[in-house]
Amino acid sequence: MKKADRKLIDSEKDLGDPIIAWLEERGWEVYQEVAGPHGGVADIVATLGSLTCVVELKKSMTFDLMAEAKRWLRYANWTYMVVPHARDSDGRRLAFSIAEQFGIGIMTVTIGKYDGDRINRVDVRLTPRLQRKVNSALRDALQPAHKTFAVAGTAHGRHWTAFQDTCEQIANFVRGSPGASIAQVLGAIKHHYRTDSTAKACLVRWGDQGVIRGVILRREGRRVFFDPDPVWCKCASCGWSVETNVAHDQPEVCENCRRHLLRNAKREKR
Repeated sequence: MKKADRKLIDSEKDLGDPIIAWLEERGWEVYQEVAGPHGGVADIVATLGSLTCVVELKKSMTFDLMAEAKRWLRYANWTYMVVPHARDSDGRRLAFSIAEQFGIGIMTVTIGKYDGDRINRVDVRLTPRLQRKVNSALRDALQPAHKTFAVAGTAHGRHWTAFQDTCEQIANFVRGSPGASIAQVLGAIKHHYRTDSTAKACLVRWGDQGVIRGVILRREGRRVFFDPDPVWCKCASCGWSVETNVAHDQPEVCENCRRHLLRNAKREKR
């Protein structure tokens, strides 16, 4: 392979793609942009059997990267930092020494071209210390949507949350059970709230405000029911992609996006 070109690494995503391929080749199941129990978001979480591995990506070796990696030590058996390949320097050797003290591994990504083809190489420069006893909260938070919803290393701040998972469960249940009561909904899903009473209060409020995509809240006196939204939102920025039958006489946007568009229109008039 010809000399690596750092200009080929435009973003952290360019680091993430070869790392994901490297992990999957070794049998790891990969999840991306996972919100953790302490509020942070892991670029990559990978599982292999009972083992959990966290990978943080950065275009340069910084103290912020070390801090991000360090906070995952209690939740993962292995924790890695990933940076582009670079020449050794006093600062880089110091960073490796600090990472070794904390038990954090380091991988480097080299991207170059050979006869016009883009070639990626992943090197394990520092093996992480195995953490035998870890908190399972991060692994318990993993959802199938983490595999595809957001791309590791993107700067858009998108990540799959427990709230989104609750909303998706509600939308899927209501599609098969139109007119379900709040009690029926709570009995059919696994929500992220601490208690059913908290879930009831919050979901009714979010339903009233049109936040739960794919669902319309209907009131009959003091009773509350959930119906499927007959609209399939076509807004490019909308995360709701559950296809339903679109009524020809209705706008093809969900209630949440409709309100957002109205707010923007009002701002433009000011």
